[in-house]
Amino acid sequence: MKTLILPNNKIADASNLAALTNLDVLRLDYNPDLASIEFMSALKNLTVLQLNSQPLLGSQTATLANLPLKQLTVNNIGLTSVEEIAKIATLDYLAISNNEVRDVSPLAALTNLTDLRAIGNQVLNFDSLGGPGLTTFYGTSQWSTADRVAYVPVGAASYTHPIVAGELTAVDGTDAGFVAPDRYTNTYTFDTEKVSFTELAADAEIIRAKFAHETARFNGWVAYEIVWSDFTNADPSPAIEGAAVTHEFTVTEGFPVQRFELAEGALPAGVTLNENGTLSGTATEAGTFPITVSALDAVGNTISHTYALVIEPAPIEQPTETAIAPTTVPVPSATATATATAAKPGNHLAQTGNDRNDAGILFGGAALLLAGAALLGFRSRLGRAN
Repeated sequence: MKTLILPNNKIADASNLAALTNLDVLRLDYNPDLASIEFMSALKNLTVLQLNSQPLLGSQTATLANLPLKQLTVNNIGLTSVEEIAKIATLDYLAISNNEVRDVSPLAALTNLTDLRAIGNQVLNFDSLGGPGLTTFYGTSQWSTADRVAYVPVGAASYTHPIVAGELTAVDGTDAGFVAPDRYTNTYTFDTEKVSFTELAADAEIIRAKFAHETARFNGWVAYEIVWSDFTNADPSPAIEGAAVTHEFTVTEGFPVQRFELAEGALPAGVTLNENGTLSGTATEAGTFPITVSALDAVGNTISHTYALVIEPAPIEQPTETAIAPTTVPVPSATATATATAAKPGNHLAQTGNDRNDAGILFGGAALLLAGAALLGFRSRLGRAN
């Protein structure tokens, strides 16, 4: 027997087919319970094999590596890698549609391959297969989220994604471009450099756009996993007027920030914000300063956050008080007091006006007494003379 066709037979075990070593053509399509194709390693003359819609077989293609296959059809089997298939050097026809293949570059080793059907996978670059031998190619309806991320500002209803050269490449090495949205995509506009999504839901997880190549059979949808992006730094700590101010603004890792800028508000005198997100300087005024800081990427996506920068007044220095030593009034001794009292007979009036000492007073008194005595003597002599 050279040809065996057994589609839609609910076959779960086909190991007994290993005895049919002369088989040239085998079709086992649509037997979803078929769990193993290990028996096929014995079919050394098999050149045509069809295993469509066998979801359990995607990881078992290594069994086929040493067969002389020319035509292999393995659509919709859960295939994620073509590395083992690329070892079947005799292949000239390969159908791997409706699988989960992301990279077809290993197939470049199949120098006899002329016809490739890879519809409905996750391949966005077929450039590696652009040799002259590949005359028939179908690569439509690709759908990919592999390693494609959109860092979308938190709360944004729109997002712009740059178009990267070589991201969507057909077998002829030229790029596919975005086309009008359809029912599978978000709302967006586009040009040659970017695609701008609008009407984003606050809880969106993926954004999608449709692409197509003008001539090659290459089109599909590219999906970007959303990473909602925001500032990740703590609030600036309060600073003191006249002291150094420093703070680093940071955003979600992966957001391609190109520069930071002050979007609203005014910084205190002496403080600046540079493009790297560093706040620094010496504040020369106190107060609370509401500021909005923004982080921008190269295509204008902007993360913004409002902070209150607090500069507390510098403490007032209190004057230093110098201690004054108390004045010591000497207390006269008892001996000195007695001596002074003995030297001043009689009552002693407090001195007023021009001070005079006790000796002067005594001398003046004596002079007055002498003058009085002389006057009395003069009057006595005058009386006798008369």
